[in-house]
Amino acid sequence: LHSFPTRRSSDLSKISSGNQVIKIDNDNLEGFNYIPNIRETIGMVSVGKKLLFVEGKSTSIDRDVFATIAKASKTDVAIIPSDSCSNINNMSLISEALDKGIFGIELNMIRDRDGLTDIQIETFTKKSNGKLIFLPLYHIENFFVDPLAIHCIAKKLLFEKAPSVEDITQRILAFARKQLNHTAVLYVKNEIYFQAGNFDVSPAMTIDEKTNIEDLSKSFAGKRDELLKKYAQDFSDTIIKERLKFWTERLEKSIASGWTDDAKKYFIGKRLLKDIQGSIFGTKTISLWEHIINSEEPECKNSIKQLKELIDKI
Repeated sequence: LHSFPTRRSSDLSKISSGNQVIKIDNDNLEGFNYIPNIRETIGMVSVGKKLLFVEGKSTSIDRDVFATIAKASKTDVAIIPSDSCSNINNMSLISEALDKGIFGIELNMIRDRDGLTDIQIETFTKKSNGKLIFLPLYHIENFFVDPLAIHCIAKKLLFEKAPSVEDITQRILAFARKQLNHTAVLYVKNEIYFQAGNFDVSPAMTIDEKTNIEDLSKSFAGKRDELLKKYAQDFSDTIIKERLKFWTERLEKSIASGWTDDAKKYFIGKRLLKDIQGSIFGTKTISLWEHIINSEEPECKNSIKQLKELIDKI
């Protein structure tokens, strides 16, 4: 593989076809926007380079968190923000692509757990040969909703005004109770979304050059009506009510004895981190996750231990 000068993004937009060498690194992530077909483009990075796609756009914290951890661990991996793979079809395609790789380049992806079931996670992990990795918590922000780690940062920034670990824990629990119903709704919505994601209305008939549009239309409609009837049963009022009750009770149980590991796993970390950050630091521009991830305090290191382990395995 020959070395070519790095193209500016303005140059990349002029590429029309053919194999091109495009340098992709942390300073040139926008280069991915100009690759017309990732499977036909050779030499994006050197052979043997590891690429890690993380869920979310460049404005989310995912890339910055993993880039910081990878740098500290001296792990040679290019971290690329990507759009959400939020439905089953997308995850199936991504799993297959990650398993095959591209021209000797190792591909991996880490995504939020969200409302996925253990069976779904197991299926896509196996399908991707372990290259599609799921966080053990709902969001990446959940790792930073840690009373001990937050207390360490509060002491450093607020000194004697820093709330105690118990105070921080009670504030987190109060915020969790406020969002409990909203969180239960998200879980039930996700269950329906993933279950209904494969709405395949392909005509159940032989199709050849003699097939007319009228027959195709009727076959489409028949398949649609069949699926709608099934979904009306699968997502009946009774079942929806049962699932809402199930998640409400599970969430309530997870916080009954404090901010437990289950609570940290089930609640929506993005909202909680924002709420607790505002509660402690007010209108000050404080980024809790940055302070935690850059801290040498053992409590802070422990809060991101699992994230570091994910990077170390890549």
